[in-house]
Amino acid sequence: MHRSPAFGRNANSVNRRKSYSELSDYRRQVEEQLKILWTTTDAAARKAADEWLTKFQSSYEAWAAGIALVASGSTEDTKLFGATVLSTKLRSGGADSLPGEAAEHMLEALLGQIKGRDPGRLRAQLARASASLVSEMGRQIPHKLPNYPPTEKLLRSPAFACLEAGAAIEVMSLIPDRGAFLSRAEVEAMQSLMVELLNHAYGGASWPAAIPAGCAPDPADDPAAYRTAALGCALAWAKLEDGQASK
Repeated sequence: MHRSPAFGRNANSVNRRKSYSELSDYRRQVEEQLKILWTTTDAAARKAADEWLTKFQSSYEAWAAGIALVASGSTEDTKLFGATVLSTKLRSGGADSLPGEAAEHMLEALLGQIKGRDPGRLRAQLARASASLVSEMGRQIPHKLPNYPPTEKLLRSPAFACLEAGAAIEVMSLIPDRGAFLSRAEVEAMQSLMVELLNHAYGGASWPAAIPAGCAPDPADDPAAYRTAALGCALAWAKLEDGQASK
């Protein structure tokens, strides 16, 4: 079973860590409110549940609780809700509440939840959250992560190295959607890497050295699906123009 870490509130405060039992309690509270929202016909109860969940989504505790929901939610819908909360927080600038170290831990946690999951809505939402966090880490460079290359951090991540080819390519292909905070040099490096990926997919060249060997497609994988995914990823990076990247 996936386990879920907790994260410090900020770099200058005591690193508050939620125990696994505390996270389980929080997860159960969220699931109770979701059940009310999704199943009851009582308007007042639905309104109260909606307000509680809205407050939860904007809270700092939602970072760890969201991972806990994805890891141990009782239904696929509650797991998807947890992933959606994390993705929404990251796409709306919520990563500002994560100091550099906590952002790195969150990236590892998100990638860890992707591992072993079949393609579908849940994996796609987790991949979107991971890609958004990589971009947000680029935005944090001047303030929290000087001289920090987020895409290189992704490629060097132990959790990323454990992803199968389809999942790894899915994460990489979504980063350009939020690529405005990546440096121009970083974008150019990723575009060059995409050429290497295409040469492997279509030309039989060696697997790109910058992408973990564990992410290489298995010989038993559908080669057509791999080539399609690789092409889509390369096109996503090719569309990221120089003007969209920071200097």
